[in-house]
Amino acid sequence: MTDPRDVLNEDLGPTSLWTRVNIAEAIPGVPTPLTWSWSGPSSDIGVSRAWVKMGALPPCRGSRQREVADRMVAIHAGHPLLNLGILREIGDSIPGHSGDKVESSLFYSEELVSGGRTPHRARYPHVAVKLLPAILGARRWLLSNAPKTEHWWENSVRTLSTGGDPRAALVNSFDRYTTTTTYQTIATLSTSGIYDALVRVCAQHGLQDQAGALSTSNDPTPEAVTVQDLWLVSRGEQDMERFLARHGYHAPVQGELAVASWRMDPGPVLKLVDSYRRCDDSEEPDLAQRRIREARRETERQLLSAVSAAARPAVRLLIRATQSMVPMRETARMQFMQCYDVARAAADMIARDLLAQGTIVCRDDVFYLTVDELVSHATIDKGLVAYRRERHEYYKTVDLPVRFRGLPKLIEADSVETERQVLTGLSGSRGVYEGRARIVTTPDDADELLDGEILVCETTNPSWASYFLVAGAVVVDIGGPLSHGPIVAREMGIPCVINTRDARHVIKTGDRIRVDGTAGTVEILDSATLTST
Repeated sequence: MTDPRDVLNEDLGPTSLWTRVNIAEAIPGVPTPLTWSWSGPSSDIGVSRAWVKMGALPPCRGSRQREVADRMVAIHAGHPLLNLGILREIGDSIPGHSGDKVESSLFYSEELVSGGRTPHRARYPHVAVKLLPAILGARRWLLSNAPKTEHWWENSVRTLSTGGDPRAALVNSFDRYTTTTTYQTIATLSTSGIYDALVRVCAQHGLQDQAGALSTSNDPTPEAVTVQDLWLVSRGEQDMERFLARHGYHAPVQGELAVASWRMDPGPVLKLVDSYRRCDDSEEPDLAQRRIREARRETERQLLSAVSAAARPAVRLLIRATQSMVPMRETARMQFMQCYDVARAAADMIARDLLAQGTIVCRDDVFYLTVDELVSHATIDKGLVAYRRERHEYYKTVDLPVRFRGLPKLIEADSVETERQVLTGLSGSRGVYEGRARIVTTPDDADELLDGEILVCETTNPSWASYFLVAGAVVVDIGGPLSHGPIVAREMGIPCVINTRDARHVIKTGDRIRVDGTAGTVEILDSATLTST
């Protein structure tokens, strides 16, 4: 039985199947109670509604379920989780798909926790009618809503700074984030299907490592625009005030409300600008984008030459669809970041009010309360804040299995076997690079990244795209080819290995490593520990 005061530890039920994969990218690390009470339910509702819109779940499943075991998203011991059991159920509800395929695609492995196909044929007609309209509608919504969300972010932050209602803004940001999650989930499903089809076509013609290169976009992604504008700031061609007015919603840890965004604390931006100033002019992002587009056109020519004349129109259409849909994930992430930043601004204003009233002891006490407690003006128990602080710190010292059933056994954080020279993952972005590693687990670690170092982390944050220009390569423990890190690495033209699981524990900052983004391997060439001794 869990303590009701502990909002970071839910009772998962004895038999439900859970995973940490995928959700760690959206909500990295152990969230504060306020962050979880805002992002957890909104993610749960948003994802569930997506599957209802696609016909895989009945309408009654599109709202917050009473039992935790019936929810799409939950938390245990401070670690956000996805309900793998429901994802398997959804896979079995889609014609030609299965729960086994869903689980295999999440873990890039045929080793399943629970095998066996149990088709839910009763859902087949619903999926047949709803799936395509939902996919087309999601793409239209994300594209048309992007400028609206940007305007809403600008207006909300400005209004809050001049006396707007922060509690209303907190609720508004929750609702907008929920809706964006629904359409992003639908777009992600269609993107995965299109990308997988392109991978199969490439593999049939001996170009299996080229699908990633073919997925790069024709137009700059939101992250590419941020990087280019940072470059202009570093060259004195754009002032910092204009940059922050446009990109200030970024934060070193995007999925945590307690971490200040760039508009609140421009310190990380100033460090980035200093790093960019030290870069040679040949590293200008726009020049790199041109080289990537030229390389992509050559890869496209190779593939179209390899397929039969009859198949060329279909393959060309598949390439165009991939180039259109894969960057769509970054369009959705930009809107996520803007929603987070409005919630962050609202929390900051509420904290100032509570501190002035003497209701809380320090500003960041607000992050150990929940959305409901803040919106309802509930009496704040300082003992409750202290209790939740203690729990939050404790959960940072433990970990959970990547997937499990029922009540998991807690694992001591960082307790992995580290005596390995070679780590295997998946190809995220082609190319080979050797350099010194920089392990990034906190925003401060990211700020310390030096030009040419290799970024090694559990999962990447959309705001970290700005560091990709500085990094020589990227190694990410959790995710797949369509996760944020590989997409941005391909757009920036640097090697990336994804899904290494525990590289951040095996590799140490200062180790000289070799990243083979084509083969999906990372080799430790020279240990920093041995070098220092």
